[in-house]
Amino acid sequence: MKNIGQCQMYQYLNNKWSKIGNSIIGDSPNAELGYQVSLSGDGNRVAVSLKEPAWIVRVYQFLDSDWQQIGNDFNENITEYGISIDLNLDGSILAVGANLKNGTVFIYDIDIDINTE
Repeated sequence: MKNIGQCQMYQYLNNKWSKIGNSIIGDSPNAELGYQVSLSGDGNRVAVSLKEPAWIVRVYQFLDSDWQQIGNDFNENITEYGISIDLNLDGSILAVGANLKNGTVFIYDIDIDINTE
């Protein structure tokens, strides 16, 4: 598939870079997964933006030596949703920027969203 995108995490240890866990790969043509990426300060969660099939953000957690999606996709049905993203230190808060009327930021408490599904 064309332009699906891919995100990989690495750790610098003992003077060399080592890949951590599986690659996160887009699941549709032109998804461009990873056009925006934010890693939590503790390195246990990563948020990635996708453009297709809709402008969405996914959050993954490092569990059992692999990156696994936690919770559902974040989506507000706004063009360019996820144009900027940021996770806080422990990855419990996600900020998502969108291009709506001079810019908009959505704030999510990820731990609450995951536990209420």
